[in-house]
Amino acid sequence: MKSQTMAVLSAAALLLLVLLFAANPGFVRQNPIAVIAALVLTSWKLITWLAARSQETARKAAVSASRDDMARAVTTSGVQATVCVYRPSSFIGSLNPVVIYCDGAVVADLKNGSYVVLPVPPGRHVFTADVSASQIELTIDTGSEHFIRAGYTGLVRRAFEVVTPKTARAEMGSLSKAAI
Repeated sequence: MKSQTMAVLSAAALLLLVLLFAANPGFVRQNPIAVIAALVLTSWKLITWLAARSQETARKAAVSASRDDMARAVTTSGVQATVCVYRPSSFIGSLNPVVIYCDGAVVADLKNGSYVVLPVPPGRHVFTADVSASQIELTIDTGSEHFIRAGYTGLVRRAFEVVTPKTARAEMGSLSKAAI
């Protein structure tokens, strides 16, 4: 939402500049560098916002397709287990989503203070996250329940680790379910 507000403000600033130029053509001759800088900065912000929206839309489509594939695998096998991936609330990295992958496919896009419960077919699965170079390999049995913590835990340390159900439930108390 913050980037959308910035884009609207940038578009409004760009419109104001155009109106200023139309009302006072001499302003451009008197301040050419300021005018060029203002045009470049507002245009750049608007373009980066549009690019970010495009990437977010593509990522949401990939998450949806991956979750549909996983749901089909669970439905076909008739048995399932769950893997809950959560991201505790933290000021550090709070504006950046954490993208979660299962077996190379995007399965979740976690915002700060959210979690997702993934139905997973039994077998060996590899989970990774874009915030960490580490990967988690889980052998999942029918009816089992696993918890993974993802996110930022310090200025430079990023967490992506398996935690016990007791620890996860204690940390997940105030988190919201991720909208996918």
